Amino acid sequence: MGDDGQPLPPPYRLVDNEYSWLAFTDLVFIDPVTTGYSRPAPGEKPEQFHGVEEDIASVGEFIRLYATRYTRWASPKFLAGESYGTTRAAGLSGYLQDRYGMYLNGIVLISTILNFQTTDFAVGNDAPYMLFLPSYTATAWYHKRLPADLQSGPLAKAVAESEKFAVGEYNLASDARLGRCLPPSARRSSRSSPG
Repeated sequence: MGDDGQPLPPPYRLVDNEYSWLAFTDLVFIDPVTTGYSRPAPGEKPEQFHGVEEDIASVGEFIRLYATRYTRWASPKFLAGESYGTTRAAGLSGYLQDRYGMYLNGIVLISTILNFQTTDFAVGNDAPYMLFLPSYTATAWYHKRLPADLQSGPLAKAVAESEKFAVGEYNLASDARLGRCLPPSARRSSRSSPG
């Protein structure tokens, strides 16, 4: 990728990754049962692995078996979870400790979602609207769809303005009890968000 994040043109070539961890660590990627390439063994029912507790137990058992088979109990151990995997990593850390006495050295949470209510656009739950507004603003800035005062400056300025608006006027206006307390001029500006 270039400095602007765009792919470089061909021809391509392979080079050694000077930042690789492979010289001093094992990187083990786990696809929980029925995700990615993972499937239950013949005769096993997939449903027994579905559910928060079942999922944590099956991944925890895999980690225990791996650490035993490859004599890694004394090695430092880190979990990395992405998206739903962050929820799994949070539960898995306690499970490994309580069930097997396996203590982790750290957890990496990528694209974290530990509170699913923050992404549930449902009646009575206004949090996602406020939380997503800065991302929508960044997307609109990229596509040059913002009003001139926000579009003309740097992305960071547009996002900062959007965050301020989201947690301030927009948040108040979206709350039926507090929205009535806004002055009429603020009510009008809250109807059209910067993103």
